[in-house]
Amino acid sequence: MKKTLLVLATVALSTSVMAQTSGKYYSDVMYGAVTMKDTSSSSLGSFNTSLARLSFGSVVADNLAVEGFITQGLASDSKTIQGVKVELKTKTGYAVAIRPFIKANENIEIFGRLGYMNNEAELTASANGRSASLTNKSTRYMYGVGATYKINSGLSAVVDYTSLENKEEADVSLLSIGLRFNF
Repeated sequence: MKKTLLVLATVALSTSVMAQTSGKYYSDVMYGAVTMKDTSSSSLGSFNTSLARLSFGSVVADNLAVEGFITQGLASDSKTIQGVKVELKTKTGYAVAIRPFIKANENIEIFGRLGYMNNEAELTASANGRSASLTNKSTRYMYGVGATYKINSGLSAVVDYTSLENKEEADVSLLSIGLRFNF
């Protein structure tokens, strides 16, 4: 995956014929489905939560943008494991990234994303009328790919897939859909 992003970045930076104008700003409003798979020896399985994401970005060079975003958890997921109810709730987060991109044609843009994300999640275990919670804050590398479809000059539909570095024995990925507003 990292080689794919490197190739995409190289192609994007060398493709000036279909470059977006430097200095343009944009904002994405996205809904994301989050999958967290426990890879520890506890093997709690997978949890599926959701979040809202608001991004702000600027095209700083031909085929290269810099962006930042904030996230807010929307829904939690729970399961019962050996009589204990375990609930995972995605809380808040923020990230910064570079986004190399190329125009496949007049209406479709393909992009990569490489950066850092800081996020917070809460795990609660409940049984026999008692519960305990653990809040985890972590910063991880993130990488992803996506595409936009231009609806008109100021609005595009966006879909992207982002994966976070496997840290603290958890695989975390995010599949998002939404709208991009160009300024």
